[in-house]
Amino acid sequence: MRLIKSNNKKLKKKSLPYSVDEMNKARSFSKKMMKEFNKLSGVYGVSAVQFGHLKQMFIMRYRGVKRLVINPCIVHKSTETNIQEESCLSYPGKIKKVKCHNVIVVEYLDKKGNVIKEKLSGMEARIFQHEYNHLIGKPNLR
Repeated sequence: MRLIKSNNKKLKKKSLPYSVDEMNKARSFSKKMMKEFNKLSGVYGVSAVQFGHLKQMFIMRYRGVKRLVINPCIVHKSTETNIQEESCLSYPGKIKKVKCHNVIVVEYLDKKGNVIKEKLSGMEARIFQHEYNHLIGKPNLR
């Protein structure tokens, strides 16, 4: 699997959710993604879109904990935001100041298909929002 770069039109397309019938496909693809993700150092996350796969899935890592996120939804965003510099694997060498919500409440499926609901804040919320934006076709560094 190879990461796609900024000139690939798939980065600006909206990803489709996995259906219940596609969960085995999701798990299979997630194993391939995880293998590639583990090769990358200093990286907080990567989305299926960045591998040219237009499905709603990403992997994020924060403080050593990896999460597989399938069919994510942001159900609440704080009114408080902050601006920080971000970079992205699909836009090598590009750094941009990006505004994010300080706190978000999210729902998604884990690798077993369990519904997870979490409140994320700080850097963890930023990582989630960055990867989520890939899935809706609005990467932060476009």
